[in-house]
Amino acid sequence: MSPLKLNWEPWVYGLFSSLIGGGAGAVSAAIGVNLIDAKDWNLSDHPGHLFALMGICFIINGSIATCAYLAKSPLPQIETVTTVQTVQPVGQGIKSTTVTTTDTKESKP
Repeated sequence: MSPLKLNWEPWVYGLFSSLIGGGAGAVSAAIGVNLIDAKDWNLSDHPGHLFALMGICFIINGSIATCAYLAKSPLPQIETVTTVQTVQPVGQGIKSTTVTTTDTKESKP
């Protein structure tokens, strides 16, 4: 039995993609609060408040999206390797051997 190989690259990419995509909602939260209460939440008078709100919203939204990704794909997919060997006759009884190795990776749609 060969050791189990996991396909890490797409899984890590999906994990960070969900974090960043979920955190992007922080921009809409900052715009929304600025429209509702422009006196206390604006870039000119209180930029610290607005950026703190955006940071907290980024962490919360990104965490929710990352948890949703982990619920869908808790571990990377198993990487499988398929090897095909063919033998072809050549000339007068001499045989040529061709070995083709194909790496395939299981993935979920």
